[in-house]
Amino acid sequence: MISCYFRSNLDTAPPLWYILSDMPQLEDFALLQETAGQGDVSAQYKLGIHYLSGAEMPKDPEKAVLWMAKAAEQGHADAEFRLGNCYYEGEGMEKDGGKALYWWTKAAEQGHYFAEFRLGNCYHNGEFVPRDESKAIFWWTKAAEQGKIATLDGLEPGYRNKNDKYDIYDGGSRAGNLGRAASWFIKTAERGNIAAQFNLGLYYRENKGIQRDPDVSMERVSKAAQLGDAYSQAILGHCYGEGDGLPRNFTQSVHWYTMAARQGDARAQMEAGLSYYFGKGVPKDDHQAVFWHTKAAGQDNAMAQYNLGLFYYNGEGVQKDSGKAAEWWIRAADLGNVSAQNSLGLCYQYGEGLPADNEKALYWLTRAAEQGLFMAQFNLGDFFHANSRGGEDREKALHWWTNAAEQEDIAGQYNFDSVDGEKPDYKVSWWTSAAEQGHYFAQYKLGICFLVGDGVPVDSGKAAYWIKSSAVQGFAGAQYYIGFLHQEGEGLPKDLEKAESWYAKAADQGFSAAADALEKIKRLRNSSVSS
Repeated sequence: MISCYFRSNLDTAPPLWYILSDMPQLEDFALLQETAGQGDVSAQYKLGIHYLSGAEMPKDPEKAVLWMAKAAEQGHADAEFRLGNCYYEGEGMEKDGGKALYWWTKAAEQGHYFAEFRLGNCYHNGEFVPRDESKAIFWWTKAAEQGKIATLDGLEPGYRNKNDKYDIYDGGSRAGNLGRAASWFIKTAERGNIAAQFNLGLYYRENKGIQRDPDVSMERVSKAAQLGDAYSQAILGHCYGEGDGLPRNFTQSVHWYTMAARQGDARAQMEAGLSYYFGKGVPKDDHQAVFWHTKAAGQDNAMAQYNLGLFYYNGEGVQKDSGKAAEWWIRAADLGNVSAQNSLGLCYQYGEGLPADNEKALYWLTRAAEQGLFMAQFNLGDFFHANSRGGEDREKALHWWTNAAEQEDIAGQYNFDSVDGEKPDYKVSWWTSAAEQGHYFAQYKLGICFLVGDGVPVDSGKAAYWIKSSAVQGFAGAQYYIGFLHQEGEGLPKDLEKAESWYAKAADQGFSAAADALEKIKRLRNSSVSS
């Protein structure tokens, strides 16, 4: 499925400069204020707008709200609409979505087309009211039927997910309403409306009120992107990158992501940064990766903040700085990014970039582990094991390692060895699972179990099989033991040349026992030659 969103911007409203252009110039402020004070509703509204805009007098949102409210209470539709906006934005007062909805409804009931549009959005998005597609379509249609281009722009079901993803809203609208919505998109698209081009493309894609046609879908979204629509550009970046509806083309993907990123789209900024980091469609450039991630992180994109922390922690594209890494992980963790919560827990546990604090380490690791992140579950198990004060902590360690292991976290599976020999048959079953997935250390540990009879009967053949599986992956300890088994003829044919070869591999990695064994074989060979 294409990963994107329908356009529905609550900010669509007539700009203040447009309203002021229809008003006479403010030549006599005292007269306007006097007239407003006498209860003239038009003067009250105009005075509110002037205070709100700050065009010809110092801007004063609180006074703007005061006069706008007086006009709204007398039933002035424009004042009702603008007062709703002030409540929504928290301009001149505390934010209050319920009151915003109240005043938009009052204005919409008088036929105010922008209020009708916003009311439709509220019902579609479930903002301040229960989601109700039939009411959303009702209000959008009333707005669109007035023929104002701004409201036709607004007949767009859906919303943007700010932080991490572009989502398709798959609502419960009736097919008849979807068809009617599609007809509005066609009308507005034919008039060159960018947002309509975008949404019409999604309707063709998802078979919403129009016969499904992926080619037309991409054509419409592409046209909106070429007209400069950042959302559409970001979608094209995704489609080219994933081969979703378009041939996979990383060069085109990063091109469109960058176009959207330059317009401030936070997700596109992060995706452009990832393209530079992995060298997909552009030469790998860690500095550009950091640049775009910093842009996105500054807009509270939690994933970008987490990635930026990794760049600082590893010194990729920036000077290595665990303190700055921790700062970004704190911001991402507060926004709910589970990977950042795990990393932040480790920072507090080991005192990296932050003062060591076991209480905070436990808090963040637990938050991440409880959300199902297997690495956090593994790390939390390690935390309880490292800080064990007895049986209860050991049981907690085992509990979290078990959770991690059940998600096929191979580290969690072989780590049962840390529980001081408890439940040997249980830990062998987890090592077997991890070994069968190809993890070199689990293969080595399982081989040693068969070699010495730890939790399983002694079986030198199985021991040799699993240890060699680890050795061929380059694990020095396993290479040493394969040399030993060849030297002793245990589970493998006795062969000093092969023993010497495996010892040499381990010794080259600095395994001192292998170097000692290799020296002994050389001495034996020299003594046999001299005799």
